[in-house]
Amino acid sequence: MTPMKIALVSDWFAPRVGGVERHMIDLAAGLRRRGHAVEVVTATPGDAEHLELPGVPIHRLDVPRLPLWSTVFRPRDGARLVPFFAARGYDLVHAHSIYSPLALAAAWAGRELRLPAVLTAHSMVRHAGIAAFRALDYALMWSSWPSVLTAVSDAVAADLRRASFAQEVHVLPNGLTIAPPVQRRPARAELRVVSVMRLVPRKRPAALVTAFAALCARLGPTRPARLVLVGGGPLG
Repeated sequence: MTPMKIALVSDWFAPRVGGVERHMIDLAAGLRRRGHAVEVVTATPGDAEHLELPGVPIHRLDVPRLPLWSTVFRPRDGARLVPFFAARGYDLVHAHSIYSPLALAAAWAGRELRLPAVLTAHSMVRHAGIAAFRALDYALMWSSWPSVLTAVSDAVAADLRRASFAQEVHVLPNGLTIAPPVQRRPARAELRVVSVMRLVPRKRPAALVTAFAALCARLGPTRPARLVLVGGGPLG
């Protein structure tokens, strides 16, 4: 594969902590291992570099951000991406999250420059959000800006189809780093359930504990079970 120069774009990036931020870090590292030149463009302030991404330039736009959402909100700030992308000479733009105005602006800038662009949806779009995004698509045709529109799961892709007039939404699952195979352990009497998550309310760890308690009640006293939660956060 011919090495490319790729821009990963989203309003959100480290030092913020979240799924989109983690996804972009891992994706940048993986692309670098395959010989591509990767740069991150974000509105999140912070250090110029990231400890996990040596050699990856991180361009942090010095622009006003919307309170609470921490996103750009002025159209002229999104329009700045056109000359910026042209000057940097990217071969591909990969924008992350349809909830990120900067990501949508990146997809639009890619179209203006005739650059291949991918827009990946990371989150579910439900209820009023579907109507809002569909109305926005009717007005701006945002779903036609990227060359490819993707989602991280079948469920997110289904929501995205309802929230836009997109002809096609591809499923691009989150990647996994597969460890070398280990020797299978003998079956144990105890049922062990392991969950890895950030321990924050929106990830609903309490709901998992409740569901596990119901499972234990169904298993009965003859089948011991243990739930192991791995992660950090305010609920830890």
